[in-house]
Amino acid sequence: MRGLNIDLNTNWLHHLDKLAVASFVALLLWGYPTLALAASNLATIPVTTMTDEMVENGQCSLREAIQAANTDSAVGGCPAGNGDDRILLANGTYRLTVTGADEDDNATGDLDLHSNIAISGLGVESTIVDGNQLDRVFHVHAGAVVSIEHLTIANGQTPDGADGENVAGEDGAPGGGLLNAGEVSLRSVAIRDNRTGNGGTNNNFEADAWSTGGDGGGIYNGGTLNLSHVILRSNQTGKGGNGGFGPAGDGGDGGGIANIGTITIVDTWITANATGESGSEFTLRAMKGGNGGGIFNAGTVMIVGSTISENYTASGRSAPYPPGNVGGSGGLGGGIYNTGVFTATNSTISENYTADGATNVCGKCGAGTGGDGGGLYNVGTITLQHATVAYNVSGEGGASLFGQAKGGDGGGIYSDGITNIQSTLLAANIAGGDGPDCSATLTSFGFNLVEDSATCIFHGSDVGNILDQSAALLALADNGGATLTHRLIAGSPAV
Repeated sequence: MRGLNIDLNTNWLHHLDKLAVASFVALLLWGYPTLALAASNLATIPVTTMTDEMVENGQCSLREAIQAANTDSAVGGCPAGNGDDRILLANGTYRLTVTGADEDDNATGDLDLHSNIAISGLGVESTIVDGNQLDRVFHVHAGAVVSIEHLTIANGQTPDGADGENVAGEDGAPGGGLLNAGEVSLRSVAIRDNRTGNGGTNNNFEADAWSTGGDGGGIYNGGTLNLSHVILRSNQTGKGGNGGFGPAGDGGDGGGIANIGTITIVDTWITANATGESGSEFTLRAMKGGNGGGIFNAGTVMIVGSTISENYTASGRSAPYPPGNVGGSGGLGGGIYNTGVFTATNSTISENYTADGATNVCGKCGAGTGGDGGGLYNVGTITLQHATVAYNVSGEGGASLFGQAKGGDGGGIYSDGITNIQSTLLAANIAGGDGPDCSATLTSFGFNLVEDSATCIFHGSDVGNILDQSAALLALADNGGATLTHRLIAGSPAV
């Protein structure tokens, strides 16, 4: 099966019933990129300069090559595109320098793709498209079919939201590395060190009006997205807007990815991404850090053979002065926040964290609660097959003169939605509040191991389930698959 990440649970594969096998095979087939760009039919546009320019000087820049593909005409030193086009990049750093954001014609700021384009580099270490913190890197518009491979997308920075004048401020712009409204396939790509903008200051007394940080530190997807052999690392969403005269905003959601569309993820590592903290305020509304340190999903996500690790949510800010009397809470879902449909097969969710609640020094101010769902927070539908959820941590409650607030529940999983599990390990998670491994109702399809089941409610099959025994996992490491995994110690009851 393409070297998928199965070394933890290989011995359990024979326990899958026919329905599970069918869904598993369908998931594998759907997990392959569906991009309809045949390489043999593409017109080729070679980029000849790393300078970001739109000038007639005989050289072909990346921006000019995209424009030639968008318009099917010669631009600068680039030959005319012809329908579906391939842009070739050599070794080097292609740094964006043409300043100006919030336009969609590829003239300034981010690179706007409006047509069917394949962009190919020579490797993630050698070919880098650098946003230079002047805007996001790529914006794929509706109707475009785009393939990007063998390169790094780095240092995008979307604009902050404008401050409000007697109104709420604007939200920070989404999609620090990539904003997608079309159909995009990423293969052998690194997306790192991108960030979304902060929310603008809220100068509106309305209690339900505020601005948030931009969503999707690495990627914001509103279309169709396929990831294969991708690393999303060290991306972050913006802070919530400050409350000038009104309530402050929450941090942006989805440190690695924010999704309202459809995503398939294969052999991918999502690590060290974070959400933004809330703004500060002087009103009664408690703010919180953004949700979904690794992934925020309000659409459909399918993951195969992938690892989500060491992502975290940020805390809300303190409310230092009356009438603000409640500190902000930690963001929810350190690894994953799901309000849509999420399926993970042969995948690992490990060492993710939700933030502690804010501590308050104000004598009349309470502290904030810790974030729920260190590994995974679910209010939608989640299915875990041959998955490992381990070593995740939910946040502690903040402290105030009134005492310590409640810590986050569900160190591994917190769920108020539908959570299906089969041949899955929940082990060695830690909760600041209740439920180290889970605070959830779980529908079991058998052969699961839950190390601490005290706050788990089970429905469905109990065949092969092992409860309240240590899984005896080794640390996250390279065990020969596409991503890092936890190997079992000899003698583990899971074997």
